[in-house]
Amino acid sequence: MSEGLNPFEPPKAEWSESEPVRYLRDASQGARFVNSLVDGGTQWLIMTALAFLGLGEVAIFLVLLAYYPFFETVYGKTPGKWFTNTRVVTDDEEKPTFRHVLVRTLVRFIPFEPFSFFFRIRGWHDVWSGTRVVRDRKRKRRKRRD
Repeated sequence: MSEGLNPFEPPKAEWSESEPVRYLRDASQGARFVNSLVDGGTQWLIMTALAFLGLGEVAIFLVLLAYYPFFETVYGKTPGKWFTNTRVVTDDEEKPTFRHVLVRTLVRFIPFEPFSFFFRIRGWHDVWSGTRVVRDRKRKRRKRRD
């Protein structure tokens, strides 16, 4: 038997302190769908109000362009994400920067981008911006009974 090998020793984990520990769970596709419905409805209400006030198409376009950057940069979540208790984080599980959120927003303008969710949990605007939508852990958990 060779020296230094112990068959009864538990395996050592291959982990380094430089890599973040992943503990956040991705939001479900159902939650993501509800997010898009609530956010789309909220944007529609804002644009309808602006049209009613007589503001031009430029103001309506600015709502489309500024909605996600404002909410996701300042709060890390949009009204839809508040509703489903989810939030946006970077791949390193940090708060997204303005650059992350701007890329997310611009990719949403690509035709057929919503179809990128059909075969995976993360769409193009997540992958290309280096972000994820995760469950928000701020809610109190129930204690487990054994």
